[in-house]
Amino acid sequence: MVIAAGIGLTYFSGSFNVQKVSVLRSSLDLPLAEIEQLVTEQAFGTNMFKLDLNQLKKDIKATRPDIARVEIEKKYPSTLQVAVYKYPIVAELHIGTERMFINENGYRVDGETPDRDTLTLALGESMQIDNPKQQIVRPDHLIAMRDAAFYFEALIDIPLLIVRYLPAAHEAHLIIEGNTSIWIDLTSDYHTQIDKLVQANNEIHLSKEKYQYVDLRVRNKIFYK
Repeated sequence: MVIAAGIGLTYFSGSFNVQKVSVLRSSLDLPLAEIEQLVTEQAFGTNMFKLDLNQLKKDIKATRPDIARVEIEKKYPSTLQVAVYKYPIVAELHIGTERMFINENGYRVDGETPDRDTLTLALGESMQIDNPKQQIVRPDHLIAMRDAAFYFEALIDIPLLIVRYLPAAHEAHLIIEGNTSIWIDLTSDYHTQIDKLVQANNEIHLSKEKYQYVDLRVRNKIFYK
């Protein structure tokens, strides 16, 4: 009876109602005041043991497309500590004379610089960008281009200058010295495509010859000019 009474007192006691929300700064570009207000509006005065933290995390992530992860810790008796993390910057996209950083989820990032090596992209097709919250690069395309670029440099041992991205065509052109363009299909396995260059080493010497393009998109074939 004493234990049951203690649990009931804890569960219903106002001493464990949320009285303070603390949002940690993990990025200069995050609207910490807005996040704090959102959490306060939903959680203030609610018993800590009754809070649905999973739903609260979903609501925070829904406010911005660049939020990757939300962590909420209960600091008893009455404080919520919130940490919000953005998707990392993984690419720099060149559109004409404009340069913009792109995060892992394909959105533009302003006000920050990357803390890791980034993939350098050039847009090979026209694109209208009129919304700051517009997704600029499809995440699956971005992953495929990054992985293909790293795989190419590791396997072929030739540095890439830039990757030209053609979103509508689902293609990427890996540009190396001499302006040779290596064409790959972003909807197919990049390993299989790039492996063909190794298999054709006796015929195609990328380190010695200059080509306008080397097309790896067709299965079991290589076209070049």
